[in-house]
Amino acid sequence: MFTPFNSESLWIGNDMGKYNAVLDLLAQEGIPYRQKARSHMGQFSGRGGSMRGTYGTLGMRGDCLYEYEVFVYKKDFDRAKFLLNRHREMLR
Repeated sequence: MFTPFNSESLWIGNDMGKYNAVLDLLAQEGIPYRQKARSHMGQFSGRGGSMRGTYGTLGMRGDCLYEYEVFVYKKDFDRAKFLLNRHREMLR
């Protein structure tokens, strides 16, 4: 079970393609992971409710609406980081 005490953040980004590439690499190597996707537009912004409700999304780039984060166990972190560095040209 992943907890803040036994896991580390391996990758954070806004690009869904790179996010999926990271997950695929980890799955191929059999490294367990946990992922999180956050939308900052759902945050409370005062009287108007959420930021999306107050300001809308017109004019915002679609790739900036979500932030993706991938966690691995601390014991697997070095191996996973090495794997990402080995495939860094694919993740650019």
